Amino acid sequence: MTDENLARVLQPILKSLSTQEEELDRQIALLQEKLREVRGKQQAIRKLLNLPEDHQAAGLANSHVHSLPATDKRTEYRIAILESLVELGGTGTTEQVLRRVKEKLEKKGVFAQEDYEDIPSGTEERWRNTARWERFSLVVMGLLRRDSPRGIWEITEDGREWLRRQQSRT
Repeated sequence: MTDENLARVLQPILKSLSTQEEELDRQIALLQEKLREVRGKQQAIRKLLNLPEDHQAAGLANSHVHSLPATDKRTEYRIAILESLVELGGTGTTEQVLRRVKEKLEKKGVFAQEDYEDIPSGTEERWRNTARWERFSLVVMGLLRRDSPRGIWEITEDGREWLRRQQSRT
């Protein structure tokens, strides 16, 4: 089976999985919000009753603040890549896109300390490597053009539509 045929077979499967992932991410976000509400109510009641703070719950309540779950982080990378390309007029060099992606993700507080560390091969920082892998996923999903020249990233109309859907959720 040629790469083109394989991509044609796998692309709809990947799109379906991405849709499922997005729905699960949405459900996780709703559950996290509900959990914060419950913990907030528990804390308020403990204060009213002059009970000591539940340190285990407090630790859990704040444990997610500094690092997003992997699926949320992947979505943040994808959104940042597509937004950067739209801002660049639909196409950009790898460096142009990565520069904007870094700015966007830093501004959102997505990076953890390990994202600035080199990957084991020592060739680049982890965030850059992750962005390149997310670019590959976007190509397979049909959200970035597969046939762009080497070093050029280009958004597709499906990519623009996916980005609009993501932005309308926030």
